[in-house]
Amino acid sequence: MEYYYSFKSYLKKLHNKKIWRVPLSTGYSCPNRIKSTGCTFCDGKSFIAEYMNYKNIEDQLKYGIDFFGKKFEVNFFYGYFQQNSSTFGKTDDLVNKYETVLSNQNILGLIISTRPDCIDKTITDKIKELKIKYDKDIWIELGLQSVYDKTLSLINRNHTYYDFKKAVKIINDVETINIGVHMIIGLPDETPQTIFNGFKILFSENKIQGLKMRILDILPDTEMESYYKKSPKHFYNFSNNEYIELICNILEIIPENTVILRTLNYNPINLINKDKKLLTKDQILDGIRKKFIKRGTKQGCYFNKDSPNCPHPALISTPKLFL
Repeated sequence: MEYYYSFKSYLKKLHNKKIWRVPLSTGYSCPNRIKSTGCTFCDGKSFIAEYMNYKNIEDQLKYGIDFFGKKFEVNFFYGYFQQNSSTFGKTDDLVNKYETVLSNQNILGLIISTRPDCIDKTITDKIKELKIKYDKDIWIELGLQSVYDKTLSLINRNHTYYDFKKAVKIINDVETINIGVHMIIGLPDETPQTIFNGFKILFSENKIQGLKMRILDILPDTEMESYYKKSPKHFYNFSNNEYIELICNILEIIPENTVILRTLNYNPINLINKDKKLLTKDQILDGIRKKFIKRGTKQGCYFNKDSPNCPHPALISTPKLFL
């Protein structure tokens, strides 16, 4: 039994093939690092494959397909514009790069990761044209991180929750493009209660098809690291069990047809964790499964009247501090 709707299950249902994501770069910078110092949690270089430094998108795609195809024994892929804000730049150039990826016979879909303030009708109309032309699965992943403007200001996102809601509406007007949302768990001054309430706000106010979660990791030489060293009391110190408990609570209030693109991004070296023994990613995922079995619940059970085991803090009101 599957306790949440994973991206792997979504791809199997849609294509019935083994598929891998090929990370790509448009070659443009992040606008937040142009007009300011960037987000406090980001170093701008982590998790970026060396081949993504190639300016030519054809070369990036070829290398990525060859590398991941051999490593994971897979023949079909989604192109994933992962680096920086992938709707920021010259529109015609961006569209040409999207089309180069979509026109490849080994590519079955496209994921474009970006910021809410880098979405407008011009770019979504162009993406819609590509969707019609190639009839392939297309996702836009919006980096939100938190629904609370206080938090967004603290981490220097330079956009608001309202900006995100506007971007969601623009994309939803296209109808054929899926929306995924990036959220970070453990940002400064956010407790398990406020985090949970934030997800409740997110899904009650927005039409979203996918969710990508990440626990905050403190990267070296970032503003977030400096802030943590100076003010550790502003960061909630999760135990392994508390994190597992929170993820299960969140998944229970998310509609069962929402694709969980990622449950956690786990780098045990930089995590804030009160337990002496850190669990591995697989152990945390197994813990989530066991917690659901013990509860007799799963993703979306909050909306199912036939799930009597699902009463939990779903009706907690949002603290005035975060309104």
